[in-house]
Order: sequence, then C-alpha cells, then structure tokens
Amino acid sequence: MNYTNIIIIVSALTISIMFFGGVFMNLGIKSSREELIAAQREIKELKDDIKRYEIEIASLSSPVNIINFINTNNLKTIPIKRIKVIRIKE
Repeated sequence: MNYTNIIIIVSALTISIMFFGGVFMNLGIKSSREELIAAQREIKELKDDIKRYEIEIASLSSPVNIINFINTNNLKTIPIKRIKVIRIKE
C-alpha cells in the first residue's frame, strides 16, 4: 500500500464519522423540539385556566362570593392596599 491508499481510507472514515455525527445531532434537536412544543402546550393551558378564573371572578357579584371562590379553589390572595389596578394580560 502506498500513501494515497492510506489517505483515501482515512478520508472515507472521516466522512463517515462526520455523517453519523450529523445524524445523531439531528436526532437530539428533534427531541428537544418536541419537549419545547409540549412546554408551549402546557403554557397555553395555564393561560386558558387564568382566563377562566378571571372570567369567573369578574362574574361574581359580591366580595363574599369572591372570598368563597378563592377559598374553594385554593387560590393565593393578593393584598391590594396600594394597588389601584390589577391587569392580567395574555
């Protein structure tokens, strides 16, 4: 064997290693993308729950009903001594 055969074998091995490295990196990106999509779905569900609670609280007529609603749903109360307006945005 001469040096050209050795160079061809080494270059073929290098190209195959690069190919398989690219394939495994692509699989890692695909799995992380699926995790990101699942997290985005969960965030959307939480936003929908917040909107639903906001609508239910807005539809209550008296402060007694609001306090009962907070207690039955285990919600955290916010002291509003200095707060004039509370805005919940999407």
